[in-house]
Amino acid sequence: MNAVVVVAGGSGQRMGSQIPKQYLDLGGKPLIIHTLEKFFTYDREMQVVLVMAKSHLKFWDVISISYQRGPSIVVALGGETHHESVKNGL
Repeated sequence: MNAVVVVAGGSGQRMGSQIPKQYLDLGGKPLIIHTLEKFFTYDREMQVVLVMAKSHLKFWDVISISYQRGPSIVVALGGETHHESVKNGL
């Protein structure tokens, strides 16, 4: 079984956007969806752990309603640092 941890907890502060960049629309869908689709194109049964900040759950809740989820996407909460977020995902 293939698996991946996608750490998507960034705030997008450097972009100067109110919305974190992973949830911004790019060509008709959020950037995070483009990322997930690449993994599912490689392996439709890919196990995905999507790590995000607790404050981002509202974005994912909206996106996931219209996005046909892959067989297995598990959401994990990020930590105070990138290192902690990766650890939480693992």
